[in-house]
Amino acid sequence: MRFARHARWRFFVFNMYMRRQARSTAHFCVSRMSNIKDLTRDELAEALTTDAALLPQIVRRGAHLPGTRPYWRNRGGSLQAHARFLSPSSAPVFVTFSCADMQWHDLQRHLPRFNDYLTGE
Repeated sequence: MRFARHARWRFFVFNMYMRRQARSTAHFCVSRMSNIKDLTRDELAEALTTDAALLPQIVRRGAHLPGTRPYWRNRGGSLQAHARFLSPSSAPVFVTFSCADMQWHDLQRHLPRFNDYLTGE
């Protein structure tokens, strides 16, 4: 267990976790204008071995991987879209059910020694 007490061990494990999660959640995207969008897997493998210019047309997208810039950009965009399409009748309202206990006399008058509080004794 000596390795578990090492200062960088948690970063090593976190890196392994993030890499595994990236492998499972990231997707490969191809532009619609690309001529390789309709190829089968075998045809794509053969095309990539013969033409090196095809590789930049394929992009790995990890917008669902928490903590990455694309993830936060995606979350920010969905929040902005949600806020943009709220109707004026359902405008965002912040409601709190906490009371300003030092200014609420209707509540304070039920507490003991309320009259002493009013006179400042």
